[in-house]
Amino acid sequence: MDMRKSFLRIVTAVLAALLLLPMTGCIKARHIATGTKWDGSFCYTLYDDNTAAIIAYTGTDEILRLPDEYEGRRIVGFGSKTFENCVGLKMVYLPETVTYLPARLFVGCADLTAIYVPVSVKSMGKNVISDCPKFKTVLYAGTTSAWDAINIGAVPWTDNYTIVNAEVEYCVDPYTK
Repeated sequence: MDMRKSFLRIVTAVLAALLLLPMTGCIKARHIATGTKWDGSFCYTLYDDNTAAIIAYTGTDEILRLPDEYEGRRIVGFGSKTFENCVGLKMVYLPETVTYLPARLFVGCADLTAIYVPVSVKSMGKNVISDCPKFKTVLYAGTTSAWDAINIGAVPWTDNYTIVNAEVEYCVDPYTK
């Protein structure tokens, strides 16, 4: 009889844990995609929390200032390879609303020489800039110590070799450069 009670207690505890788990917040997603929309040369993913991400760019701009918002939605990120093979693109100003740059954001951009990185960026995926032979400059809005605090990969000299070896200009105002 005691064995039966012990078994029932264990089963009850396991079921209670399984039922309560979704309420703990550990399964909650940050953004849930509700749609994708092309607008001009940009493709956006729209999220349920009234934010958006730029996931593709097909334009021909030499200098590109990315928007902070789209249709009233704050831009919170990018897709990997958003700027793949953007020939002619020389300079990109990233929006002040992003905190993470995904792996291989700029791939095969033969003419890319510089990007503006806002202080909101706290970490970067592997090889943010890859196969961009002319890339040489990062214009950074913050200080040297703020730049040093950015997580640029577990092994920065291989994970983000191009950025680590670029010239960094600090305290840049994107509206005067």
